[in-house]
Amino acid sequence: MKMSQKGSTEASVIVCAHNEEKYVRKCLSSILNAVSKIDSEIVFVADRCTDNTVEMARKLGVTNVIEKKWKKMEKQLC
Repeated sequence: MKMSQKGSTEASVIVCAHNEEKYVRKCLSSILNAVSKIDSEIVFVADRCTDNTVEMARKLGVTNVIEKKWKKMEKQLC
């Protein structure tokens, strides 16, 4: 992801995911390819993932990851 010299962003892409380990590589690779020539940012929002979704996003170079984790009480209710 490139930033302009002025620090402005031409595109922001928000990806929301819950246990998408199987698909996250293809999704993010496609997005990264599409925005490779413009100033962009990817915001990856992981909602209570229990698989390797977050780790895979980070491996692919996504640095803006918002991770919602389970609280102890929420786990007991499910």
